[in-house]
Amino acid sequence: MLPYKESLLILILTLVVMYGCAMCYIQVANNRQLEKMITLSEMKLSERIRDYEKGIKHAKESTTSCAREFQTRKANVEECTELLETHKTQIGLLKIIKTRQRERDECILKRDRLKAQYEDCNRDDTDIFKSGSKANKIKYFVLFIGYPRSGHSIVAALLDAHPHVVISHELHVVQLWRDSLIEKEEYSKYDMFKKILKSTGKTTKGGGFRSMNRTNKYYTLDVPGLFQGQYEDYIEIIGDKSEHREYLHT
Repeated sequence: MLPYKESLLILILTLVVMYGCAMCYIQVANNRQLEKMITLSEMKLSERIRDYEKGIKHAKESTTSCAREFQTRKANVEECTELLETHKTQIGLLKIIKTRQRERDECILKRDRLKAQYEDCNRDDTDIFKSGSKANKIKYFVLFIGYPRSGHSIVAALLDAHPHVVISHELHVVQLWRDSLIEKEEYSKYDMFKKILKSTGKTTKGGGFRSMNRTNKYYTLDVPGLFQGQYEDYIEIIGDKSEHREYLHT
């Protein structure tokens, strides 16, 4: 039988060895648990990394898709802008065409009216001045008597531009009337009106005093855009402009 001290020493050594084994076992268990946790963390991290990569890839795809859609919409906007400009141009052209058509229609109406008046003026009879005629609403017969350079030619030209006034330029109607009385011709007032109307038309054509194409003088008595040499629908005032010498010798 061992002595007490040796037995105690062996017991202590045994306890120390058992404690060391227990500590080793605990350490090994802790290491295994730690390895499992590390492995699990790595798996979770890998999954997150994969999720992040998928998110990044999806974001890139979305960005690319958005960029393509943006380019498509930009192209559509540019196309719509071009179409809008084209439509604006077409609308402008349509307005111009409508304006030109309206002006053409007005010109046609004016041409037809003037043509009818011209045909009336060149007829052999004097029906346009007889009572009952639409053109005969004559109320006054006027004569302009003036000295040279007194301005009565300009006054007569301005009056002749009125749509219902006809004033001839130096037709000398008094002399014509006197000659008809001397020669005992049948010369009515309608014949005189007819000659006044024809004479007025002649002064607005060619090189007449009231023609815009007059080139043999430094001036013209043309009043553009009005009714010189013609009338509109009917006549209220008719007459002649002459110099004073004609009446002094009459």
